[in-house]
Amino acid sequence: MKGRVRSHAVAVRRGTTLAVLAIVLAVVGCGGDDGGHAETTATATAPTRTADTTAASGRVLEVPSSYPTIQRAVDASRPGDLVLVAPGVYREAVEVTDEHPGIVIRGLDRNRVVLDGEDRRSDGIRISAPGVAVENLTVRRYAVNGVVWFTDGAYAAQGRYTQGWRGSYLTAYDNGLYGVYAFGVQHGRFDNVYASGHPDSGIYIGRCKPCNALVTDSTTELNHVGLEFTNAGGDVVVRDNVTRRNRVGIQVNSLTKERSAPQVGMTIERNEVTDNQAADAPRGSEGFGAGIVINGGRENVIRDNRVSDHDSVGIAVVDNETYTAEGNRVERNRLAGNRVDIVLQTAGASGGNCFAGNRPRSSSPARLERTTSCGDSVTVSAGRVPPLRSPPQVDYRRVPAPPRQPTMPRARTAPAQPADGRPETAR
Repeated sequence: MKGRVRSHAVAVRRGTTLAVLAIVLAVVGCGGDDGGHAETTATATAPTRTADTTAASGRVLEVPSSYPTIQRAVDASRPGDLVLVAPGVYREAVEVTDEHPGIVIRGLDRNRVVLDGEDRRSDGIRISAPGVAVENLTVRRYAVNGVVWFTDGAYAAQGRYTQGWRGSYLTAYDNGLYGVYAFGVQHGRFDNVYASGHPDSGIYIGRCKPCNALVTDSTTELNHVGLEFTNAGGDVVVRDNVTRRNRVGIQVNSLTKERSAPQVGMTIERNEVTDNQAADAPRGSEGFGAGIVINGGRENVIRDNRVSDHDSVGIAVVDNETYTAEGNRVERNRLAGNRVDIVLQTAGASGGNCFAGNRPRSSSPARLERTTSCGDSVTVSAGRVPPLRSPPQVDYRRVPAPPRQPTMPRARTAPAQPADGRPETAR
């Protein structure tokens, strides 16, 4: 990737969510240009420079004591540097281009370092450089995304990927589309993220195969979809998260509108997925009342999750208009309080999808665990997702601010660790 890109017109896509009668509807939209970077107006207490704030691999660039804005510090950064941000409200949009790879942007206090889009700037932090980590801060009220990693320019046209990304101890709320968003990038992770108040999804990964990505120890609530993955596959692990009180909990999609379709090969395990039918969450389409949805995805493993209290369906594996769902394994999940625990909605054959060890109280078609066989396509009757009307739209800007979230340990003294581009799931 060559050259410096300052445009805010990077394409963003809207996901799809499960509709009434399991018709999957595409939702299309994109954010506009915010006209450039606003000046920061931060009321901040500058950190004291001490020997133990020196990054192991680079310099410490302090905001606002040495640089008045986060953007100015990023523009001065070199690989291995730590941009260390003092508590305050920063009214700016930050962009990290490929001239500034391998840096870490970190707040000193997750709850008191706040980037505020004032409902008019596009994205809080936009990153097209490899190896960039963002840690321990809050992004709110941006018109499109809170924090977004993406592949730009010639790399995207060639189907190539930016290498190395990480978002840790981030809070994203009341942004116009997504909370944290990784698109066309490889070898990265989201951990200890909290996301709420988004009309699409709180946490999103898409258009990567293989992604080599991990999502762990994160919480999503009051979004349309808590966790969403479109054309994301190849060593993707979604583990030990809580997704509750969204309209839909976790959704995995295959879509032709993006590269890397169909989606193939994720593991979704040990997550708490509960009560995803929140009428007070903002709305992106008609999806409502579902726990985990595989929408045309293939060869995914959904195991050892607790999926409870959904008025439509706990776990659904469905074909969409373009792609059949094939070879998915739904195993050993704990199911309770769902209108229908498990659903397989395919075109007259199981497609090698199988359900085992879930002990459902209800399924569609009936006796689903007995009739399917892993890897074998057998004739099955048509399953059906129970219809459930989606409540009216909610203004995402009116979703209440979240409670305080745990801050990163040793934020002042921990050395900078850029995202090194190694597989995260093996760690």
